[in-house]
Amino acid sequence: MNILFVCDKKYVMPMTVCLTSVFENNRAEKIDVYILHSPLLEKQKEMLINLAKSYGQKMHLLLVDEHYFSDAPTYQWAKESYYILLLNEYLPKDMDKILYLDCDIVVNKSIKELYETDLSSFPLAAYGQKDHLNYRPCLGLNPDDLYFNSGVILFNLRKSKELLDYKKATDVIEKMGKTLFIVDEGVLNIIFDKKIKQIDQKYNNYLITDYYAKRVRRLFNIEDKKLIDETCVFHFITKPWNNLYRGLCEKIWYKYLIISPYKDLYTNKYSKLRFKILRTSFFKSIIYEYIGISPIINKIAMKMFSEKTHKKLRDFYMRNIN
Repeated sequence: MNILFVCDKKYVMPMTVCLTSVFENNRAEKIDVYILHSPLLEKQKEMLINLAKSYGQKMHLLLVDEHYFSDAPTYQWAKESYYILLLNEYLPKDMDKILYLDCDIVVNKSIKELYETDLSSFPLAAYGQKDHLNYRPCLGLNPDDLYFNSGVILFNLRKSKELLDYKKATDVIEKMGKTLFIVDEGVLNIIFDKKIKQIDQKYNNYLITDYYAKRVRRLFNIEDKKLIDETCVFHFITKPWNNLYRGLCEKIWYKYLIISPYKDLYTNKYSKLRFKILRTSFFKSIIYEYIGISPIINKIAMKMFSEKTHKKLRDFYMRNIN
């Protein structure tokens, strides 16, 4: 089983939590982990290698040359998000299949069934849904077709490499310009449009973590326990490690944090009373209402502050709330 991640040094912690969850729930599998990364700290690399060794698995750290995507627009995303587009450039030529996972994910069950999905007629498999946010028209695609989330992608490398390489990716980026607001995901939806095998939502459930929850569910902290039990892969589009978190299911993320190399972070931070208060449904509801008006605040801030100051404020917002 081949697993792929992309990250920078800031995202090593959540990626490690995800890795721990993969190893814990797939002990019977032989796993090769490939991480496409920008420069990491030596202690981070050592920790990742030792984590894989402790489960009898293999770790491959692949440093990406800094010239890749150096001029690509990133908006609020990290440049490393684009590294998923470098399958041709960095993965072994004889590899047939690899499962890509975002760092903001935990795997709560075996992913063997997902990995063994038949891709003989498809370059990839992913979870797509009706484009209720109107992303597809912005990308020049038919609005009636499915838009897929790039958090969990099973690649048939024989077929996907025929369609995707660095040049083809940069051609799309240059053509789309500022309309490419969700960087790597937009490129993938354009290149693999109508060539995707649909997977079950349980393998990339970003709705269960409450991203689109109704106010009453958020206020009373109502969780769909049946759906939680059925979900294999929890995708935290809002980040449970941030100081302020408005979603659900953070206890599942904590479950793997506690047994990861970053377990002291839970003891020293997230288990404290102030965080337990911030994680109550009352505070989550307040944060959610703030998020609702944040686009208005953002527009005002753009007019009030310089571009540099506005970027610092936005970075603070992304780090603590989103």
